[in-house]
Amino acid sequence: MKMTYNTRSTATMVTETDNNGNKIINDDEQDTDAYSQNTSLCGTVFKNISGTLCLMMFTIFYYANKGFMYVWKIGGIYIIWCSLHYGAAQLYAYYCTPSTIWGFIIAPFMVATPQCTGLRWCIMRGADTIISMWLVIGAWFMQKLGGYSLS
Repeated sequence: MKMTYNTRSTATMVTETDNNGNKIINDDEQDTDAYSQNTSLCGTVFKNISGTLCLMMFTIFYYANKGFMYVWKIGGIYIIWCSLHYGAAQLYAYYCTPSTIWGFIIAPFMVATPQCTGLRWCIMRGADTIISMWLVIGAWFMQKLGGYSLS
């Protein structure tokens, strides 16, 4: 691994290369490159907007995207479980217990099928997981609100 030092104004930037001479980009450099690419698009995308306003818009979108990704990393599992629970409940009502007279007649036979058993498992485990996540979120919030620690 070869390292070269480049200076830009008052900051020093370290560029790493692998054994083949390819540049290794760190996360901060990727953020800077994405930011500079977005700001250079201002003139081409929005021709009638001033440069300062366009820069402000791209800055807001840039940080909103970073914030969304942070929230997704933390709450993604919760969102997935909520979606799975909701979808399974809707599918179970539609396929396993139709709201017709015929659905009433075949419901005892349908609940034993593998697809209805799997949907019922998703509904029950999804509900348990969502309740557990609410308890964790509530305990975390109360700890932050009260300033007390559990230790």
